[in-house]
Amino acid sequence: MSLLTARQRQLGNTTVYLALAAILVVGVGIAVYLMSKSAQQSELAVLPSEDQPLLSAEPPAITTVDMQQAEIDDTAARQARPKNPNDRSKAGDLFASNGRKIPLEDGLAGGSEALPNGSSSTGRRSVHAVDAFDYGVLDGRVRVGVFGKGPIADYRVSLNASDYVIDMPGEFRYLDEFSQALIVGQFGVKQARLERTARGMRMRIDVTPGLQHKPFLIEDPKGLIIAFEPKG
Repeated sequence: MSLLTARQRQLGNTTVYLALAAILVVGVGIAVYLMSKSAQQSELAVLPSEDQPLLSAEPPAITTVDMQQAEIDDTAARQARPKNPNDRSKAGDLFASNGRKIPLEDGLAGGSEALPNGSSSTGRRSVHAVDAFDYGVLDGRVRVGVFGKGPIADYRVSLNASDYVIDMPGEFRYLDEFSQALIVGQFGVKQARLERTARGMRMRIDVTPGLQHKPFLIEDPKGLIIAFEPKG
């Protein structure tokens, strides 16, 4: 009788343990469910309603620009652009010069080069600062000029069928910047370049057999210009 009672008690305890375990599992499951439900509600609370558009959901409307009326501010680009010695800053002076205009002929000389033995009376070497070497084409005319802080009074001209050479004695500073030739390629004027010589500076202008223009030398107040103008 006692053995049966002990077994009944053991079974009763086991049943109680199983019931408690089942209750614990159910409780944990309910707790997890409630926590996930709460998290979903929190996410839904953050999202806007269907009637409220999402921020940045669509890109802003494209604004059309009339390129005929638009103005482009290129100040920064111009300031960052490297300075070019052949920037045509003196191009207007090529055709606005009021200096003395002389027909360009072989042996033409000016200043100290026109004196006996090609030397000045003082024996001093003139000094020039070269600012620009440029060419321009306007109304069928071609002009090539070198500009500085003042006139270039000393020069000697040597002409042949293929090139015109103008030697300018003296000291010319900043000339190293002008190593690239000016490509003209119009009206029989091919190209022009500056170069150093033992006595100073030389301007060389290459011409073609098709040159029909008459050449002139212009003693500009700020330099020297070689002008090619239509004959007649």
